Amino acid sequence: MIYEGEFESIATLPGMKERTVILNAFTKSYSMSGWRLGYAVCPSREFAQVMSNLINLSHSCTTNFNQWAGITALDLPKSEIVRMREELKKRRDILAEEFGKLPGVSVHIPKGAIYLFPDIRKTGRTSKEVADFLFDEARIAALSGTAFGKNGEGYIRLSFGLTPVPRIKEAMERIRAAWPKLLNKA
Repeated sequence: MIYEGEFESIATLPGMKERTVILNAFTKSYSMSGWRLGYAVCPSREFAQVMSNLINLSHSCTTNFNQWAGITALDLPKSEIVRMREELKKRRDILAEEFGKLPGVSVHIPKGAIYLFPDIRKTGRTSKEVADFLFDEARIAALSGTAFGKNGEGYIRLSFGLTPVPRIKEAMERIRAAWPKLLNKA
């Protein structure tokens, strides 16, 4: 699911179909965050069998109700997917614009995700300090960028995938009210 531009799979390029494994999940396209349901498209039956053997040794099968939810999602009319993509884009745009107005923050607009990963380095605070501050002072859940590795320092992750626009606006009001306190901390 992308918001701008056209998606082009590497598998469509000359000579790549037989060299590509496509991994996908239902997380974004069908708003099934946390359901841990996905699939793989392999270049051969043999490769799929090896992959299946590996996965079966490290994971158990997904629950039955998750599988039925996935089937239901795949049967949705395309118009529902387009509607959800437009809703997610609206949420992304509002959150990115408003969060980007905060002093010490810069926001890269994701072209296809349900998260923002704003740069908060100019606040002079660590990503953990900012995430903790947002939770303690504004009651906003954010993840420290370091949850995604050491190079995530200086960033936080904010999700807009399951949050309707009115809640995003309410959250931004609370963040704007608390933000000066973060910048003035010694």
